[in-house]
Amino acid sequence: MAVIGVSSAVLLTPATAADEGETGSCNPMGAATPTDSENGYTLFVTGDAILANSELEGTLAVGGTATFGDERGYPPLQYPIMHNTGAGNADYDVPTIEGTPNRVLIQRFASDGKVVQVKSQGATGANAEAGVRIADQRVPDGYTFGPMFGGSGTTFFPSGGGNMSPQLESQVQAWNAADPGAGWSVDGAVLDQFPADQGRTLLGTTEGWHAVAAPAGNDQTITLNTEDPSRLPLSAFAGISKFKLEGYSQDSFLVITVAPSDVVDGRLVLPSYSHAGKDPEHKEGISHILFDLSDITGDVEITTADAPVRGAIYAPQASITFPADGKEFEGQLIAKNLTALQHGKEIHTNLFKGRFSGCAPKSTATATPTKSTATATPTKSTAEATATSTGSSSAGVPTQSTAKATATSTGSSSAGVPTQSTAKATATSTGSSSAGVPTQEPSDGADAGRAEGTPSSRPSPGLPSAGAGTAIPVFGAIAALAAIAGALVIRRRHAR
Repeated sequence: MAVIGVSSAVLLTPATAADEGETGSCNPMGAATPTDSENGYTLFVTGDAILANSELEGTLAVGGTATFGDERGYPPLQYPIMHNTGAGNADYDVPTIEGTPNRVLIQRFASDGKVVQVKSQGATGANAEAGVRIADQRVPDGYTFGPMFGGSGTTFFPSGGGNMSPQLESQVQAWNAADPGAGWSVDGAVLDQFPADQGRTLLGTTEGWHAVAAPAGNDQTITLNTEDPSRLPLSAFAGISKFKLEGYSQDSFLVITVAPSDVVDGRLVLPSYSHAGKDPEHKEGISHILFDLSDITGDVEITTADAPVRGAIYAPQASITFPADGKEFEGQLIAKNLTALQHGKEIHTNLFKGRFSGCAPKSTATATPTKSTATATPTKSTAEATATSTGSSSAGVPTQSTAKATATSTGSSSAGVPTQSTAKATATSTGSSSAGVPTQEPSDGADAGRAEGTPSSRPSPGLPSAGAGTAIPVFGAIAALAAIAGALVIRRRHAR
């Protein structure tokens, strides 16, 4: 019986915590979650993808070309993409892009004879409104938008084509003759919508792993401690085709590390979780298993001995293929490239739910700078003086305090929002929120006047405390007010 791991609390360095605070996730699969979203994609591919299995019950984001159909794959004409048919897990929410629910987000569309059908089947609420966005609509050449054949939706198809032409139809997005393609575009490239990938850094932490025993035999249980993550090498599963999992939680999950030597002749055989993705009692176990392929590059064919591939797959440098004779995939995937060829097999969604501790939660605050001012007693004497104190908190977040006496000041914030203040003396403290949004507060640190939900210059929970660094804005503001007072006195003396 192998025992792998080190027992101690997970501790990320302050630098790592600060970086994760900016991207907003302690989730090693967080790169699959758009920056304006709380939920990630089932399949997140930074390069190209080929979808030629039977269907996808989930969500898809492709940073390159998404090609539907392949001569090696499943032959039927249609490729459905929907929330759920009852075959897999339906308990997930779709991501949002620019505030709108989304099911398919691709840079470019291509089809090898397939009619791709994006549906709301199995979805309720906002999930039923999730449609399609294509960043580059110039390809394929000659494609345009038109009314869906036999329905009220919209299709992206070859001009002059018919209902069997290769196309991408959305039954969710109603046809609008006055504005064809409305809601199908995206601001910028697909990958612009996502944060930097911190998965390798998180998974590479050397401390905080709870010791865990590998399964003693096939279909045996791995017991976690409910408090800390655990890690086992794939080699510990020699001769094991299935396993069960207990004691999992958001903080306690299982990472199975894959070494280059585990890939034999380009093929990687993974053990499978014993319970199905829709099993009401045990399906959550899938969401707490992650196969770490951080060190794997090149082409890798993934399969199992005799069951679906279950769990999250993190393979940012690899080109993953689910072969034609492969099984279903139930989980979440991050890969450089993806080819899904399983004949008659589906892809189901079981998003990864494990989180490392020690990072800042994702900020969903509105990126609007705020400004509060303190006005001195009016006087007939006017002067203009500015004092600025600049520094940084112990978390490395820049801070600045400024005091200025002026009649009227007009300008714009760093976000381009026009601002104007009229006062004899104004003291402001300027810094950056943990999300990088400029903020201004009263020099005494009070929260009065801040709009609800607007980020504060105070660090978010999980970031190191600013400590002595927080005194910079306060004393800078005091010094600035002193400078204003001095300037007023001098002005009066000259006036005499």
